[in-house]
Amino acid sequence: MANIDTILSGTFGILARRPGSVAIWTATYSVASLALGFAMVFAMTGTVGLTPDPMTNPAAFGGGAILIMVVSYIVFLLLGMVIMNAVFRAVLMPDEQGFASMRLGWDELRALGLLFLYLIGFTILVFIGELVVLLLVGLVGFAAGSPMAAGLLGILGFLALMGFLVWVQVRLSPLFPLSLYRQRISIDGAWALSRGRFWILFAAYLIVLVPLLVVGMALGWWVMGGYFAEIAAAQGDPALIQAAAQNFAAQQAAMGAPLRIFVTLVMALFTMIGATLWFGVAASATRALLDASSEVSETEVYRSAAIFE
Repeated sequence: MANIDTILSGTFGILARRPGSVAIWTATYSVASLALGFAMVFAMTGTVGLTPDPMTNPAAFGGGAILIMVVSYIVFLLLGMVIMNAVFRAVLMPDEQGFASMRLGWDELRALGLLFLYLIGFTILVFIGELVVLLLVGLVGFAAGSPMAAGLLGILGFLALMGFLVWVQVRLSPLFPLSLYRQRISIDGAWALSRGRFWILFAAYLIVLVPLLVVGMALGWWVMGGYFAEIAAAQGDPALIQAAAQNFAAQQAAMGAPLRIFVTLVMALFTMIGATLWFGVAASATRALLDASSEVSETEVYRSAAIFE
């Protein structure tokens, strides 16, 4: 049955059923983060930062640092697809475990292509929505001759647009796990699967998202609180903003390896738990919706019952 309790029990149950997989995902992400982090420090300072070295110039952002950033983006994009599908397999195909359900094959390439299509489509949708709102505001403002009326309509219009975009995202939320399950991109299938289940899905995502945001903001303030405070105090002054960035980079360079590794591991653990829950709620919802639509086989129904117990 597709309800909030079923979806959430399947989501949080991943941590209890597959602690070894979560540990492997976290270790993989941590190794990648540490390697690329030390490479970035070396590109910017000329040292790997094994000892605190406040005399280096972390603001020297040259071609090596830019190359590391490009490599980091590609690596973490692919790693994200691998871990996302691993979480989906843990829920939708729990028998396919292997190396913590991690693969790098056609499923991940399909997910990557689907991600680009999704981002392009969503960008077009946002552009069209904003254009429609702006046109309506302009027409009302011209017809009424009242800037206040136009401004009020603009606020209401953009709030309505935000609500519409959230509705579309929730309706399409089974897209990625369903595409893995069916071994093909299934946009219409995801849309049909979530029909009439918006509020259930929205509530499940919200319950998972809110604590993740709270903990994430707390960790962000722990790591970058001083930088945020300097940016706020700068009040838009470019020189002060640049100085804040240089101060933060200098602090990172002077941190030394032990503390840098500790911070990276803490952030990696939070990131992987958050990713497991966020991808897990999509997969768990898809599993519940598939069960409710009677699309799965009898064997898979019994498997699902075991998953959600």
